[in-house]
Amino acid sequence: MLSTIASVMHLIIGALFVLSISSCTRSPQFKLQATNEGFSSGFDVTETKKETALVDILWVVDNSKSMDPSQDKLKAGIAAFAKRFLKPENDIQMAVTTSDAFLANRKWEKYLTTKITTDDKKAPVDRNARWNSRNATLKAGDVLKTKGLRSLDELIAKFQKQVIVGTNGFTEERGFDSVLQFLDDNEVSGSRSALFRKGSHRIIVFLTDEEEQSIDSNRDGKDLNDLDRLFYWQNYYTGKDQAKADEILPTHITIQCPAQTVDGTRIDPISACARPDQLLSTQKFKAQLDEFFRRLDGSADSANPNYGVVSIVTKTLATINNLKQAARDRVMSDAKKEADACQSGAKKCSKAYQDRQLMISKGEMTMEVVYQQCSRYIELSDQLGPDSFSMDIGSEDYSEILNRIGLQIEFHSKKFSAQTRYKLDRNPVEGEVMVVRWISQGREVLLKSKQYRITGRDLDLIDPEMISRMRGGDRIEITYQPATVLPADQVTKPE
Repeated sequence: MLSTIASVMHLIIGALFVLSISSCTRSPQFKLQATNEGFSSGFDVTETKKETALVDILWVVDNSKSMDPSQDKLKAGIAAFAKRFLKPENDIQMAVTTSDAFLANRKWEKYLTTKITTDDKKAPVDRNARWNSRNATLKAGDVLKTKGLRSLDELIAKFQKQVIVGTNGFTEERGFDSVLQFLDDNEVSGSRSALFRKGSHRIIVFLTDEEEQSIDSNRDGKDLNDLDRLFYWQNYYTGKDQAKADEILPTHITIQCPAQTVDGTRIDPISACARPDQLLSTQKFKAQLDEFFRRLDGSADSANPNYGVVSIVTKTLATINNLKQAARDRVMSDAKKEADACQSGAKKCSKAYQDRQLMISKGEMTMEVVYQQCSRYIELSDQLGPDSFSMDIGSEDYSEILNRIGLQIEFHSKKFSAQTRYKLDRNPVEGEVMVVRWISQGREVLLKSKQYRITGRDLDLIDPEMISRMRGGDRIEITYQPATVLPADQVTKPE
């Protein structure tokens, strides 16, 4: 009995001695863990070479009626953004297009060149822009470049001017279609105005307060010769009669719109919206971008297309409510201007029209404008991984938004060659298996066995795609786990 107690005490003292040593000894290379966790070691990724890399940025700015405040906030943040991130030693190119650049497509020619002559003018005259096949095409001087930059102040002034795109754009915000039209029209081989370059990292920035409404595969084509229906849509249909709506609205528009829940609160559906089954899906739009950039790079179908998407959009309940109030104020103000013009004789109006504008301006007749979360832009950014993200357009100051975009520019404007061979502290022992993880920018990736090779105590990273994306400050973590605690597909044995 005494012998048994002495043995137990001996084991306890020995365990305490080991715990005491491990708590007082620290190593940057490895640490001892509990038996059920196994043995771990880690390596900081080091750089063997650094080169300038190309970064190309397309800013897609919504030019619809409500966008003045957001364009102004973007303009206000440009100077600080440019001074910090648009460095002349880097090779960065930028350009700006609008959310209605899709109208450059020839199928819209008749709509945009037909004058509205009806007395009641279902669509405002200033929305009936002159059609131009080059609406999605840049002039050579529109591409802003940091390489060989002589004056940063001049670049800032030009960028600030370009992002103020106005607010007389088309009422349907089609950011996806506009980007695709930009790629078709502007990014042609040999074009002097082309923005995107072979081998560059690309960033597409959307700035909009409205949900994305691009239609798939020319399904709206059948309505483009029916101008009255398109003009009616510009003033919206707020009724509940589905048969009447089907009679007067374009076929891609429905009054059966879904509600949303944002920050735990139900958001009422808008009065008319694009039919979900006719929208260009985020997956299909992403696939089209993937194909374009891979073709530009001359790379394989499985290669990284090297782009990210930043969505500065309506995200929060507070922003939705603020946009609604701003829209109410704007509608009342516009109605007062109309009523005053009618009363003064500056504009010829029917009495019914003048009375209606007067009632709206006094708040006696409500013209409700409903905003929703821009879920399609958010969904696209979420699909694309760590180089993509979404931010709230309602922020009072865009400094944080622009800084985050700038960090992406900074990250991708240098090309690093990462160290690819690391010496293991020891080989796995019998009963252990190896797990290798790559940690970058707070994101952890479990590596597959085909991405590295173990020879003796040498760990060689062999996946070119992964190596090209590694940066100084990343880490490679190796854990030797008991084989019984890991699924079979995570087990890797040394050669």
